[in-house]
Amino acid sequence: RSTKSSALDVAARDIARAWLTRLDREAVREALETEYTKNIAYPETLDGLKAMPDPPRMKDRWNREWIYRKTGFKLLTGLHGQRYSLESLRLKPHTDLRDALARPYGGDLRLAVAREISRKAGSEIVELRFETGGETSKVVLSMGATKKGLAYVYRGRSFMIFANDYWHVVGAR
Repeated sequence: RSTKSSALDVAARDIARAWLTRLDREAVREALETEYTKNIAYPETLDGLKAMPDPPRMKDRWNREWIYRKTGFKLLTGLHGQRYSLESLRLKPHTDLRDALARPYGGDLRLAVAREISRKAGSEIVELRFETGGETSKVVLSMGATKKGLAYVYRGRSFMIFANDYWHVVGAR
């Protein structure tokens, strides 16, 4: 058995890491709410959470520090520190668990094969047409490559599998 991970394995780990990161963020969010209850303000940094009896994970599942910023209200000035932003560097605006669960499976991404450039085993290349957020664009992907957050991970006889936060199965031509 080869120790080299397949593109499918790598994509599966990334999808799992994304969802676990969202769960971890919920634990950090709960810890921040506990601090807010004590101090009527959010902490300047996340360092203070480390001293809690059961501290949350201080990094996302890619082992990167959380992006944490204290913010204020848009219309009420002078109340800085009463809100915050907390994101994973990898997931950016898609870090929030509630938002992710509210989206339909696959989000708003629609994929179609524009053309298969190469079907040769080990050097499969496909051009995809995809629509997301009402905008249509194209991307060329080789097996195992990732562009625009979309990875080409498997080619079967009659279908291909792509991955971002979800699995996308597309019929092959």
